[in-house]
This record gives sequence, C-alpha cells and structure tokens, in this order.
Amino acid sequence: DIVKIILAFFQVSQTFVTVYNVDWPLYVEHTVRYTSGARFDLAVWPGTACLFTDFTYLDKLLFYTLVPIAVAILLSIPSIIVMLNGGKDHPKFKPVMDRFWTTFMFWLIA
Repeated sequence: DIVKIILAFFQVSQTFVTVYNVDWPLYVEHTVRYTSGARFDLAVWPGTACLFTDFTYLDKLLFYTLVPIAVAILLSIPSIIVMLNGGKDHPKFKPVMDRFWTTFMFWLIA
C-alpha cells in the first residue's frame, strides 16, 4: 500500500509542476525530473502521442471518459461468467472476485 501512496504522491506532484506556471525551487524541479516515470498520461507517451495529434478537447474528454468504462467492462468479464455459472456457490467465486477488485483498483489508482 505504501508504494501506491508514493506513486500517487508523485503523480500529483507531476501535475502541479507541469500545470502551474510557478518558479519552483531547484530541488522540486530535480525531484520531478527524476520521478517523471510516475506520471501515466497516455496522451504524452511517445507511442500514443502520434495518435492524439488531431484530437480536439472533446475527443480527449471522450477518450478519458470511455476508456476506463471499457477497461472496467473487460476486467469484469470473468466475474460475469462466474456469476452466470453458479454465482456465490461457484468454487472459483472468491478468487475471481478478489482478482477482479485487485486488478480494477490497481488500474484505477495507477
């Protein structure tokens, strides 16, 4: 859990430094530069940045709104299958549900 907290802290720090036009102290700029890998903005990664060159604000908004919903649906497919094949009485119900929530929360936070 401490790793998730530290990762979230650096993600928020990255946002502050890149969004606000403030003369940050030198140690803050160095920290941000060395922890830049903690920022998971898909639109600025080199592999996907080329895909987003013609995206308008509305396109990016739709992307950032619909992709999490699509990922949640894809991650829930095994859970849905277990629920349809016996529900809580299914022998793999608990492991599948635990895996779903762990994966979903990690993806949501990271």
